[in-house]
Formats: sequence, structure tokens, C-alpha cells
Amino acid sequence: MLSPEKLLKIASIIKSNFPELEYISAFARSDDITRKTQDELKILHDSGFNRLCIGIESGSDEVLNFHNKGVTSAQNLQAMQMLDEANIKYSCYIMLGLGGLDMSESHISGTINLLNHANPFQLTVVTLVLFKGAGLVEKVRNHEFHRMPPFDALKEGRQILSQLNISTIWDATHKTNLYPIKGRIPLHKEKLLNRIDSAINEIESGNLKQYELKRWSNWGTE
Repeated sequence: MLSPEKLLKIASIIKSNFPELEYISAFARSDDITRKTQDELKILHDSGFNRLCIGIESGSDEVLNFHNKGVTSAQNLQAMQMLDEANIKYSCYIMLGLGGLDMSESHISGTINLLNHANPFQLTVVTLVLFKGAGLVEKVRNHEFHRMPPFDALKEGRQILSQLNISTIWDATHKTNLYPIKGRIPLHKEKLLNRIDSAINEIESGNLKQYELKRWSNWGTE
């Protein structure tokens, strides 16, 4: 974790080299945020830090604990509320399939509940991918974690999207997702859901060629 003093020094160097800079963005853990005082966050905002990206990944404590994330859903919410109070804009990463098959219901309900109490300007939606050497690989081999097929992850994302009651951008264009799509909610919510439903129907009917054609021409609704 970088101290406020180091972050202020970084901001000063950046602004001295890019005087026309409008804001500074950074990745942050929730516990990086909650370890700072509200006054420190306000000072960081005034120094230019006004776009943070938080990898909350899930709103379920069961899922977060299983993956040893080191934070709770309550801490994630506290961090976002502190940023709101400091007028620092933030986006969130959520990860489809992170609960696997066994914890999917908890993952969905917890994530919906968390996000509906937050104010992110964008949700970046990704799907769980296993990399060689990752600790989760061994849990899959030992049947401690049952992976969710990409098609089920798509349905999981659809369920989360359908129950969000916030104003934000739903950005699921990451290459890990089975069906890339992006739009504003609530403005494009029904259109997004209809397109996802169309993709689900085409995949279920076995019309994969038509699905692939639509997949890569469907990056946004804006």
C-alpha cells in the first residue's frame, strides 16, 4: 500500500510533466482505501486522483473467503462509500463464474446486493479463467471447486444485470466473456437483456455460426 505522502508526490510529478492532465486514475484494493482517513482521500482527490478501479469481483463473503481475497463485502462497500464522500469516481470489476457451480447463487445475490448499494460509474465484467500455476487449479483437480462453463457464466451475468437498480455502464466486452456487450443502464438495460437472451437462444438451438457472426458485431449499444 502506498502512503498518502507517496501518492501526493506521484501526483505532483505527473502533473508537472502533463500540465493539461484532467485526472489521474489508478487501481486500488478496498483495504488500501479504508486504511486512509476521509481527509486523506479528499486531499488525494484534490491532487488529481479521481478515477479508481476496484476489483471487488464478488459481493458474497462465502466466495471472497473461498478465494482468500482478504476483504469482506462490507469492507468493499465501506471503501466505495468513502470514495463517494470524497467525490472520487470509481469503477468496479466483477467476475462471472467466481463462485463456480456450488456458490453461484451466493455470488449472484451478494453481488447484486452490494452493487445496488454502491455508485460506480462503470462495471467491468469479466469471466473466470484458470491460468497454469494458479492455486485454484489444484482445487479444481481435487474437486473442491467445480468450474462454471462459459455458457452458464453468461446466464449468471444476465441474472446480475437484470436486478441492478443503479445508473452505470455495463461493460462486458472483455475477451474472457462468451458474449461481449456494453451499454448504459438503466437506459439500455432492456436492450442488453434482449441481446443476451438472443445469444442464449442461438447457442441453445445449436446455431453457433449465426451466434459467432452476431457476437463480434455487438460490442455496444451506444
